[in-house]
Amino acid sequence: MPAFQAWGRDMKNGMERRFCGRESGRVARRAAFLLTLTVLCLGLPVTSVLAAAVDTARVQGVAWLLQAQNRDGSWGVAAGEDGATVATTAEALAALRHAGVGHGVVYSRGLSWLANARAGSVDALARKLIALEAAGMDAAAAGLPDDLLALRNAGKGWGSFGDYQSGALDTALALEALRVSGIAYPDSGTSLDVLRELQLPGDAGWTFGAKSSSSPGYIFPTSFALVALSHSAGSAANIRRGVNWLLSRQQADDSFLDTDGIAAGAVQQTALALIALQAAAAANISEALNAATRMAAARDFLAARQAADGGWNGDALQTALALRALPAMTLPDGDGDGIPDAAEPLLGTDAAIADGWLLVQDDPDGLRGSSFVREALVNRNFAFTPTASGGQAPYAWGLAGGQLPPGIGLDAATGRLSGRPAVAGVFALSLVITDAAVNSVIVPGRIRVLAVNETGVDTDGDGMPSVWELQQGFDPVSAGDASGDADGDGLSNLREYQNGTDPRSSSADSDGDGMPDGFEIVHGLNRLDAADAALDKDGDGVANLAEYQQGRNPSVNEAAVFAVVLMGDGMGDTDNDGLPDSFENAHGLDLNVDDADGDADGDGLSNIDEYRRGTRPDRADTDGDGLPDGFEARHGFNPHDPADAGRDADGDGLSNLQELQWGSDPRKTDSDADNVADGAEVSAGRNPAVNEAAVIRLLSGDKVNP
Repeated sequence: MPAFQAWGRDMKNGMERRFCGRESGRVARRAAFLLTLTVLCLGLPVTSVLAAAVDTARVQGVAWLLQAQNRDGSWGVAAGEDGATVATTAEALAALRHAGVGHGVVYSRGLSWLANARAGSVDALARKLIALEAAGMDAAAAGLPDDLLALRNAGKGWGSFGDYQSGALDTALALEALRVSGIAYPDSGTSLDVLRELQLPGDAGWTFGAKSSSSPGYIFPTSFALVALSHSAGSAANIRRGVNWLLSRQQADDSFLDTDGIAAGAVQQTALALIALQAAAAANISEALNAATRMAAARDFLAARQAADGGWNGDALQTALALRALPAMTLPDGDGDGIPDAAEPLLGTDAAIADGWLLVQDDPDGLRGSSFVREALVNRNFAFTPTASGGQAPYAWGLAGGQLPPGIGLDAATGRLSGRPAVAGVFALSLVITDAAVNSVIVPGRIRVLAVNETGVDTDGDGMPSVWELQQGFDPVSAGDASGDADGDGLSNLREYQNGTDPRSSSADSDGDGMPDGFEIVHGLNRLDAADAALDKDGDGVANLAEYQQGRNPSVNEAAVFAVVLMGDGMGDTDNDGLPDSFENAHGLDLNVDDADGDADGDGLSNIDEYRRGTRPDRADTDGDGLPDGFEARHGFNPHDPADAGRDADGDGLSNLQELQWGSDPRKTDSDADNVADGAEVSAGRNPAVNEAAVIRLLSGDKVNP
């Protein structure tokens, strides 16, 4: 029985004993592992389970890599422009592209960092060139191939730096970089000969330094040499010898190691060996093609060594290499934000909304940009200028990724976005800001262009449709203007929308009865019925129109209230309920019934509480700001101050009114404890009162707090 089949049989039998027989042990949390157990218990083929495990490892690894990016856009243990960080960032970008993630904010930030990073060594410069070319950038126009050629030694090979002794690793990387750059390199044959000559005798690989009879082979230089030679003619014999040596380094556990029994670096060495074998197989080298089963076993080794968080040993370079060692695949990304759909639940993002910018961290070096979400109407003028700060002014602006709405242009000097959008849709984009010191940051943004008939869209959740807000000159992505009163007529903007009145005119009088619409609505009159001007709502002998003209309240019979006070029971309490008769009489309560504990207006405050707080028991919202009196009392706001609604008590980007409308807590920055501020959730189209990740875990059967 072949070794791989025996391994699969033993794995299957052991897992059946442990899990199908319900023996002790913790069931792994990952979905692929649960799938494995299910299939094994059903007696289905192991190979399908292993493929599922590899697919799951890919998704989890991509998710880990996306959230492991440094604040400045690089990857690596410590951000900086050293060779190790350049190499790690280049490999991370290559790994993302290998999974079909060659777009989005995270990828664009990494690409921007790498394009501006200094690369003094051959290794760093070659990796940088390869990554930029893979992303479609013209490295030749930037002079990178010329820089690389300038580092050759006299023998047409490359060492670590200029004029250093030729080494297999650096020569292989340089040759591969020149190949992908597409430039004509007349000395390519000579340089390839240098690389071939560095191979050790027999079925052997390459070493790090100069070749000698005592030099051992190492997987690291061998893998890069095989990749470079697999893209050149006349190297088949060298590739076969290298492949045979690599296969001889496969261990009993299916990993690849330089030295038997020394498992340190097993993940990195196994990944590099697989990348090299895949390149050799693509070059139709029979030894590599015939090793497909052994390569699959090595991939399963990598999947089994993946940590629960999705990474490999908590290291960006090892994780990137492990992902590259898995078969290439384009993971679906329905919203085009650079986060595969399958990875979105793992990161707490939404697969239906382009919210990749939520993974972005601020750049620590001074240059800052603010992400933005804006809305516009088709064929209506639009203008918005994003902000930049820090670094060294002046700033230059450019489009780093995504697409501007047709009809909208970008001013490279100011960053101003303006024009008349021609088509409706959601346009995710990234702007690059570059300062005078040639430092740059990526700023993610989104512009949603609405058609005039899209009246069901209310992005900020303030009760006013986005189209209506845009037509009236309000901000459709900020709920704060719902409580405002643009025309000062006593009606909030929200109530103007609800009543169909003009929020920009305090004198609008729909029925022409002499009383403005705002006055009629506030006092419960009919703004469309001119006859109520002559009526006397409160029965005080003064017509409603006259009350308006005299600055009086048409809903309160002032004479009756004054008479009660004069009769001596103004502070009396006929029903002994703690509410003075004058208070009950003024607010429509019953003088003869103990209604202190009642809640006449349904605002969450009892009538006695309303009396003690000085609020109205016959109006749920005493100050007319959209916040019920009970809500204001519970959260420590002032029910007599209408400005409370537009404030942001917890600084999370949502006004107090918007918190009420979303059901979130106006005193907590992160109401649902999902590590995303409430305002950021709303901007991303999520519910700030629902911890989506926890719900997903519950629905999948995982414990939230195991």
